[in-house]
Amino acid sequence: MALFNILGSSKEDENAKERINAIQEEVIAFNDGFKLYSSLFELNEYKFLKFQLIGNLKVKTNEGCILTFKNTSHVEHKIDSDSTEIKTEFSSSLKIGTTEFDIDIDDVLLNWIQSNMISSLKIEIEKNILHFENFDSQLIIQLFAKLEEEKLKEPTELPEPNPESESETTAPE
Repeated sequence: MALFNILGSSKEDENAKERINAIQEEVIAFNDGFKLYSSLFELNEYKFLKFQLIGNLKVKTNEGCILTFKNTSHVEHKIDSDSTEIKTEFSSSLKIGTTEFDIDIDDVLLNWIQSNMISSLKIEIEKNILHFENFDSQLIIQLFAKLEEEKLKEPTELPEPNPESESETTAPE
């Protein structure tokens, strides 16, 4: 999905365009100046959401960010990003950049996702606060379903037979 097809410019512009054009995920939230893309992955039984934020934001921090999810009952749940080092790949001339971070999905958030209860998201990063009222809970549910489907398709590997542990049968003499 090519979002940019702009001619010329600097290496900074080219890097920004390449990163944005390489995004394969769907938009899960947006506001007037930003689009938030997300993908789901699992590592050692832990589930993570990877976020890619596109917009006119330039940050460089070693303190991560805070995501505040609000459910349909207006209850908030805060999660610190798993990524502490966050840096925007930014193009000054295009005035757009990509900022990536991820979170570990805890039990509360997992329940909200599975119950389609997330109504909005707030991201606090450095001195910036971004509000997303247009949050697509259905897309997150679809990501979970896709992950579970892929896990079911994975072949189960049988252990290789160990020749040393097999008993040898010898014919009587």
